[in-house]
Amino acid sequence: MIEAAIALLCISGCAKYTSDCELVVRPRRLPVQSSPAAGDAAYEVTVFAFYVSEKDMERWAPQSYADAQAGQIRNLDTGEVRTFSLMGGQGDDTYVHLTLSRSPVVLVAVDRFDNFYAYRTFEYLVPQVNPVTMTLRFVLWKPEAQFTDSYWKVVNVAKQEEEQEG
Repeated sequence: MIEAAIALLCISGCAKYTSDCELVVRPRRLPVQSSPAAGDAAYEVTVFAFYVSEKDMERWAPQSYADAQAGQIRNLDTGEVRTFSLMGGQGDDTYVHLTLSRSPVVLVAVDRFDNFYAYRTFEYLVPQVNPVTMTLRFVLWKPEAQFTDSYWKVVNVAKQEEEQEG
C-alpha cells in the first residue's frame, strides 16, 4: 500500500503541468539604434507559438523567412506544414506577451524591420506563479547568417541571401 502511494506521488509530481503559463518575450535590437525615420515602417516583432508533442518538438522549425512571416513551421522529416496555434501579437522593442495553455511549444519570432527570424522550443514542467521572461537578441553586427543566442536559433535573412549569392 505504501509503495503504491509513493508511486502515485512520483507519477503526479513528474507529470507535465497543464495549467496556463504567462510568457513574456523581450526582443532587443543590438546595437540599439534610433527609431525608424518618418515614413519608414515601425519596428515590431511578432511571436507565434505552436503546440507540439514532446517526442518530436525538435523536429519542427520554420524552413524560411516566408514560413516565419506566415506563422508556419515544417516537420524536418516529413515536410508537413503546421500553422500557428497562438499569436502573441505584435510588440515594439519592449515586450510581447503570450499565455500558453500547455507545453511544449515551438516559438517563432519575426522581426520584419531588419528581416530576422528566430525560433526555439520551450517547455514548462511546474506551475508558473510569475510570468516567464525570455530575452531575444537580434544582433545586427554579427557576421554569421545564423547563430544561437540564449536557446534561440536566430537567422539574419539578408546575410543568408548574401552567403547564397557568394
